[in-house]
Amino acid sequence: MNLQTYISRGLKLIPLQPKTKLPFPFGSWKDAAIDDLDTITKAYATEPTLNLGVATGERSGVFVLDVDGDIGKENLDELVRHHGLLPETPEVLTGGGGRQLYFRYPSNRKITNKRGNLPPKIDVRGEGGYVVAPPSIHPNGNGYAWELTAHIDDHDFAEAPEWLLDMIDPPQISQEEIRPTPAPSSLSCSPCTDVIKLAATRYLAKCEPANQGLFGDTKTLNVCGHVLSFRCKHGFSLTIDEAVKVLDAWNQKCSPPWSFSELRQKMQNSSKYGTPRKTKEVDCEYGKPKETPAPINELPDFVRPDQLKNTKWLWKHHIPLGSMTLISGEQGHGKSTMLYDLIARITAGRPMPDGQEVEKGQVLIASCEDSAEDSAGPKLVAAGAHLPDIKRWPKQFTAESFPELERWLKKMPEIKVVMIEPIYEVVKGDTNGITNVTIPLGTLQDIANRCAVAIIGVHHFGKGKADNANQKTLGSMGFTAKPRANWGVVKKKDDPTVRIFAPGKCNVKLSTQSLQFRIEDANFTSVNGELIETAKIVWLDERLEMSLDQLLAETSGVKSADQAKAWLKEYLAGSSCDSVEIFNAGKDAGYTRDQLYTAKDKLKVKPRKQGIGAGSKWIWELPQTQNYTPEEDQPF
Repeated sequence: MNLQTYISRGLKLIPLQPKTKLPFPFGSWKDAAIDDLDTITKAYATEPTLNLGVATGERSGVFVLDVDGDIGKENLDELVRHHGLLPETPEVLTGGGGRQLYFRYPSNRKITNKRGNLPPKIDVRGEGGYVVAPPSIHPNGNGYAWELTAHIDDHDFAEAPEWLLDMIDPPQISQEEIRPTPAPSSLSCSPCTDVIKLAATRYLAKCEPANQGLFGDTKTLNVCGHVLSFRCKHGFSLTIDEAVKVLDAWNQKCSPPWSFSELRQKMQNSSKYGTPRKTKEVDCEYGKPKETPAPINELPDFVRPDQLKNTKWLWKHHIPLGSMTLISGEQGHGKSTMLYDLIARITAGRPMPDGQEVEKGQVLIASCEDSAEDSAGPKLVAAGAHLPDIKRWPKQFTAESFPELERWLKKMPEIKVVMIEPIYEVVKGDTNGITNVTIPLGTLQDIANRCAVAIIGVHHFGKGKADNANQKTLGSMGFTAKPRANWGVVKKKDDPTVRIFAPGKCNVKLSTQSLQFRIEDANFTSVNGELIETAKIVWLDERLEMSLDQLLAETSGVKSADQAKAWLKEYLAGSSCDSVEIFNAGKDAGYTRDQLYTAKDKLKVKPRKQGIGAGSKWIWELPQTQNYTPEEDQPF
């Protein structure tokens, strides 16, 4: 970013002392704001280590939303979830770990340095303010940088949405608005917030003490709680945030007024400030009633013949496009290193391990357990990846990131793969809860379908023994149930240096062959001349006709149901046996009582009781040998 770009955008610049926010030289920063390229260039020629500031407000035509740290990011994410996505606009990643979003200064409002109703750790720099800009250096030594996907070279300053401007510069409610008169006919009853707001203002107009702040007495606080319980007769309720907006005009009369978060907390704290009364229905006669959905006149066909099509593949019969794929395995078995090899082939347009051609594309690593600089990055280079075609998510990837993920995937159709490791980080709450898992994974499946990408999640196996992937996978079975394709990475039983990439459960046509690979050391010299030591995948020619469940059963030592059935059939061949004898022999052979009972049912063995009382026995025999008569078992 050069100074010419700032000046061409109409921004006034302020030289700042090195690694500080203080103007250089000492004095009023307002007097130091410069829009002449020669003057600002001379200043930096004299002191190259100076920081750079941008004056905000009408003089530069911008205001800046300053988001401070993790708390600020969480509060901004909450606002976005409630009001909708912010428009794409130039953004700075600050040296202190925050974000600065530049917006066009509105012509019909006055934006100052007050944050209005914005939550904590989100500030505004407008008229009479300035911000530190790239390439400045923070006191901690970190640099300021334009966010690569929305920097000032490529994007104009966006207009801020009305909801954000209303929070920064809250509209004042006039006396006409709070007067208890009928609502105008233009009010809409969808979602009826205007009618609820009218009822709330009527109550508050009657309760506000003259010439005092909003919360001058307990009576008014109780009424505030009452506002929260209003609803219209069509079922729409007033949320806490909507109630806070209604009450903010009175809040501004307090000295000093409460912040948005403080006001919201007061509204929530009903035990201290009065319990909301019983919900009262508000008549919506001034608005249009909500329209009843039209009845379903006919049920459409599930699918038309002309809509049928083949599955689209990223890697044919291995990784489908427009779907989610899960790769599971125990920690340290090489599933991440293997996936880096596949990513490298996609970015370089090289054939996959089985020789199939793959379309070249970009990859987004949304979440990764390995460090990009000293672990994942070197492995990608060793695998032959084209690094400029690999993007990464700039912050923690959670379920709250899904809307923004879809926006970027639609904006960048060249992205063909999204890697999420570990996949359980998108799950809220207990990962053993089936709906906790299936809801976010189902949303990812929908995003993959709408954006025509392959979303690959990486998950872990538990350490216990299990003969199938559902039981071996950590957490809920939803991890393996929701993806359309499941693969596993396991060690080969007779050669622990070999890993097997095996197909598991799927609802698309997966390959029946398992691939094998080894992890070997790899070294290369970086562009900085440093010898980098890392690892790479070497694929083996031999294929195995075994599924993931078969491999798990073989390596776990747990006998399968089919094995139990074959053993019982052989044990009962041509004879009948006491069930106690069968259980003891089965235990010695490695089978549980439950497995033997299941095998009994599959073989249609019908036990018969022999004898009575304490000496009686249950006799098992195969159906073809059951030629006894009931009388033979009678004691008399």
